[in-house]
Amino acid sequence: MTALARIFVATFLISFSGAMMPGPLLTVVSETVRRGRGHAMLLIAGHALIELVPIAAFVFGITTVLAKPAVINTIGLLGGAFLVWMSYSILRGVLRHEISLDLHDHGGPLRYGAVAQGVVVSLSNPYFTLWWMTIGAKLIADALAAGAVGLIVFYVAHELSDIVWYAAVTSAVAGGRRFISNKVYRGILAVCGAFLFVLAISYLVTSTAFFAGISG
Repeated sequence: MTALARIFVATFLISFSGAMMPGPLLTVVSETVRRGRGHAMLLIAGHALIELVPIAAFVFGITTVLAKPAVINTIGLLGGAFLVWMSYSILRGVLRHEISLDLHDHGGPLRYGAVAQGVVVSLSNPYFTLWWMTIGAKLIADALAAGAVGLIVFYVAHELSDIVWYAAVTSAVAGGRRFISNKVYRGILAVCGAFLFVLAISYLVTSTAFFAGISG
């Protein structure tokens, strides 16, 4: 597998796992989709726009810092630790049946325009900042190693994961049907959680080996 293909696959699967987890954006999308699928897609567009901010911060603010092996491997440790936590949260929720796919429309009014609401909901979620400061930073560092094309592949894969999931959700809600049972939903999440754990271990082993080599 080429470097760009690895960037795409890792980014898509990690991002898709995060998108599938119940959260503020899923709730707002399911609540507003009955106003038209266009509203839901504009919410996702707002989410995608605000995600350009942390990407720009890394690219234009600390590109030279990310070139240092110690920094890259520190980010690898943080990203790996975050993925362990994310994997644990997913698998625990699946095993305890604490995770379900609730796509009910509660009919609440939009406080802002759809794009603005997508931005606000994203920023109000602490998970958003935590994701970008840890695993997001790791994925960006890996993408930058492949140059500008790598960064483009990362962004496309990340946003595509949201589009694929939320397009399925909006189609289901707009059609008034459940497109996936909770059993299947939890099964998919379990596979995602297992993948995240394996990836986390690879990040942690690589970064730990680097620092062990320095200290040794």
